[in-house]
Amino acid sequence: VMQAATTGSDVKAAYLEALKAAGGEPTEEKVMALMEELCGTYKGLSKPLVESHSGHWVTVSNYFGPQDIGKNAAGDNIYTLGRMSFNMFKPKDLQCSMQPVTNAVKKAEAPPKYVPKGLEEDVKTADLLSYILQVPYTVEDDRGKGLKGVMTNFGYALPDPDTPNRMTIFFTGGESRPADAADIAKWREQFGEAQGKMGFRDKVTSWLGGQMMGLQVPTGIDSLGVARYAFKKPIGGHGKTFLDVLYLDDDLRISRGNKGSITVLTKTSTEGL
Repeated sequence: VMQAATTGSDVKAAYLEALKAAGGEPTEEKVMALMEELCGTYKGLSKPLVESHSGHWVTVSNYFGPQDIGKNAAGDNIYTLGRMSFNMFKPKDLQCSMQPVTNAVKKAEAPPKYVPKGLEEDVKTADLLSYILQVPYTVEDDRGKGLKGVMTNFGYALPDPDTPNRMTIFFTGGESRPADAADIAKWREQFGEAQGKMGFRDKVTSWLGGQMMGLQVPTGIDSLGVARYAFKKPIGGHGKTFLDVLYLDDDLRISRGNKGSITVLTKTSTEGL
């Protein structure tokens, strides 16, 4: 039986222990109770925004929640490639396990070329952060079993001027590539033809995405096995796409997204930033 935590550090340790015991599910009852206790100790940023968020972070919670279709031998959740990539990459029904997601955050060198409507001035004057998510995955079904890939989502974050502890997030594009260059031939055999196919529904989705977000869908993979997509009219804006920072210290970050999902990450390093 877990004993009651008495100090901030005790609560933090108990929370992480409970989260691990729950298989990384942050909404489990005991985990939620400890999270609320821990977040009750949070008084806001103790350091400047860029310094507080910068670093290499890794998820210790389930990134997509419990909507998996099973687990592999290592205990990693299995999803379809379509579910993992919001239907950007194919074959959409390919079963893949997801390894811990990493999040590299640092001060942006310059604003991106394309930004959501309404943020054109804010990205020039606010503390703009480069916000990159990398999703390692492994093919689990017979179509290329064992192949490892990495999906990368390129985004930006900046403070919401009207809501404390809220970071507005938007993404400008992404890619999927083999994790090991030695697998390029196998990767092209598995993904090349599938990524290039465009059925009627794909064409309609592509057209709608183009109208709404300036979406440029992947139409194949290049010589290195990379498939890319981009947004010329990114979705986002203050109060639309955001993360509320519930707790943040030197090595732990807990946030709730605009759709209610909770993400827990630990900082691994600040090297290379």
